[in-house]
Amino acid sequence: MRLAMCTIGLLACTPDTDSDAPTPAPEGLRWEAVAVEGNAVWGATTAGPYVLGGVGANQRVRSAVRRVDAGDPLVLETVADLAIPRFCGCSLYDPTRGAVIAIGGRDDGFTESRTAERIDLATGTSIALDPGGAADAPVGCWAGFSAGVDRGWVFGGGGQGGFSGDTWRYDPADDSFTRLDIAGPSPRYDAGRALLPDGDLLLVSGMHPDATFDSEVWRFDADTETWAEIPAANAGPPGRRVPFVALTADGGTLYFGYGSDHPQGATVKQDLWSFDLATGTWAELDIGDPPPAGRGFTMAWEGPPGSLGVLAFGSDGDMRVVDDAWVLWP
Repeated sequence: MRLAMCTIGLLACTPDTDSDAPTPAPEGLRWEAVAVEGNAVWGATTAGPYVLGGVGANQRVRSAVRRVDAGDPLVLETVADLAIPRFCGCSLYDPTRGAVIAIGGRDDGFTESRTAERIDLATGTSIALDPGGAADAPVGCWAGFSAGVDRGWVFGGGGQGGFSGDTWRYDPADDSFTRLDIAGPSPRYDAGRALLPDGDLLLVSGMHPDATFDSEVWRFDADTETWAEIPAANAGPPGRRVPFVALTADGGTLYFGYGSDHPQGATVKQDLWSFDLATGTWAELDIGDPPPAGRGFTMAWEGPPGSLGVLAFGSDGDMRVVDDAWVLWP
């Protein structure tokens, strides 16, 4: 059975945005392949150093919560199980309480799951949560947690009921979800996420209800709970779903690439761009040696000390699992 993956039944896609030829990458920027100990998946969600669920090579939806040791080899160790198998939802990592929160997605019957659960990482216990309306658009939602203010947020997502442009606060004190009456990005799903050093969050790219894509970058202020778009000063990359994103240690430069620019994942990207958050300047990078193979529905984690991050797994244009992992070094 060929999976419907994370789609909502949309058929159109957008052409690539014209751009200048790639510029030489900063000296030393490179991809390095690492060995992997653990089964590859696509469509999983990441939360801190954890990966939740996903679809394996046999097209079985997984329920494992695995901790990632981002060394060489990259080791994935199962520490708990979700109450239900999930893929293509979103998740939060609460480091203070040692918990991950899984929101929405599809289950092992490939059916939308408008549910949420919290997994205690010390005991492996799963507790069902009432998501309110935060999981009403359960496929491809965006989520992040800021330890400094001890709150998390859920944005967007899609489903048979349509796409969402709502932002919800998650309060770990009582496991509640509250809709915030604030303006923000337009409705979309499968946007990229990055956590800035000051605790603010970035939302990058994503797909709109009409199956178009953009490369917008939005910053969510964790203290004031407000969204602000970071304007681009030049033409940016083609938009896509579930991109690879990584930040420099100072949070000044965003790296962006890979992902899929097709509603059903039939085409995947194999590129790398930088975005200067201070100037809004995009640059496509040519890093010389053969880079990782193109892929969609990939995962990104914090990498070994001194690295920018890890690009791992994902799917090719035929929805076959890509089973390798790469570290991006500055």
